Amino acid sequence: AAFDAWIARQYPRSLRYWEQTFELAPESFWPFLGTAYNHWCSTGDLAAARRALQEMPDAPNPWITWTWYWQELYEGRYDEALRRVESMDGVWLTSKVAHRPQAFLRAMALEAAGRDAEARGQWVVALEVISAAVKESPTDSLLRSSYGMALAALDQHDRAIEVGRRATELLPVSRDAFYGVTA
Repeated sequence: AAFDAWIARQYPRSLRYWEQTFELAPESFWPFLGTAYNHWCSTGDLAAARRALQEMPDAPNPWITWTWYWQELYEGRYDEALRRVESMDGVWLTSKVAHRPQAFLRAMALEAAGRDAEARGQWVVALEVISAAVKESPTDSLLRSSYGMALAALDQHDRAIEVGRRATELLPVSRDAFYGVTA
């Protein structure tokens, strides 16, 4: 119910449900993530989102890494975002909404920090890593989405559009109204 209310942009209701979830499942990290997402989307209250994340139980989960990464970026704490990337296990951050190699995440943080030359180097690495993964899994819409974004970052816009269209063909909104948007 909390997640559904969040998706429907019923943020106060969603927050109430997440608060109930804290009581029912205090060991779960999802209520903390959901609370942070609510703050990001409803009011942009980054301090409240950070408080929720700081209270979260520690667990090895890509959603936790992903959320902390974005929290640091939103706050302009680019070096902290980069440290989050470096602390990842493995080359990829993989979740239901994205498959992103470390280089991709580094590039985004470096770009946000205004370190364009370093960012470009990481985009090149990201494109190489993603291109190899797409060859291994050509029907993975999330890989293709990341591939298109990396191409766009490297000013290969026509190819990026072509790849993006293919990603949306692989996971159209008509098949999955929520996750199809991420393709």
